[in-house]
Amino acid sequence: MAGFTLAEVLVVLIVIGLAAALVYARFDSDPRAELESEGRRLGLLLVRDVLVRCRRLLVTRPADAALADLDAALADRAKIRLAGGEPKAVADAVYEAVAVRPSA
Repeated sequence: MAGFTLAEVLVVLIVIGLAAALVYARFDSDPRAELESEGRRLGLLLVRDVLVRCRRLLVTRPADAALADLDAALADRAKIRLAGGEPKAVADAVYEAVAVRPSA
């Protein structure tokens, strides 16, 4: 009588199960998490680029100001301004940023 022993069949099933688990884990990643990660990375690059090329960066939330400060180069950190969440405060900050000061 030809055939396989129970131990041989179990070993083959265990190997196939492990291979399937590895493949499943590789392809089961959440695409939304990958998109969020890529969005954060591109946002950091954008903030750094804006800070290098602008006179000021106005933000309306303290958390955004803190993140921009963490991501900015040392020379560009002084450009970050927290304008506040109220429309009047934002308008005043924008006016201050674009106002032309007369030269003496």
